[in-house]
Amino acid sequence: GLSAGFLFPALHALVARWAPPTEKGKFVSALLGGAIGTVVTWSLTGPLIETFGWSAAFYVPGVIGVVWCAAWWLLVYDSPVTHPRISDEEKAYILEAIGDKVQQGSKDTKIV
Repeated sequence: GLSAGFLFPALHALVARWAPPTEKGKFVSALLGGAIGTVVTWSLTGPLIETFGWSAAFYVPGVIGVVWCAAWWLLVYDSPVTHPRISDEEKAYILEAIGDKVQQGSKDTKIV
């Protein structure tokens, strides 16, 4: 929980800077709509407890959260401008579609 706790709030900034307005619905539903993590965790808890004991119900999701957090730190960037592996065409498409709706700034970044 401690390492993955920042991911959900960070998704709002991610959507604001990465999702063109015409694709925002798909983007948000892919990120927030499914609650897949909850379904998978609850489905795995019973078999994990039966097979490995009650502590596995905490350690296995914890390890998955740490792996997800590491992947997030390595692969996710604040904006298309700072991403090193995005193509110039894709970067231009996203930035043109978003336009001036997101002000680029420091900690006081606002959606207008």
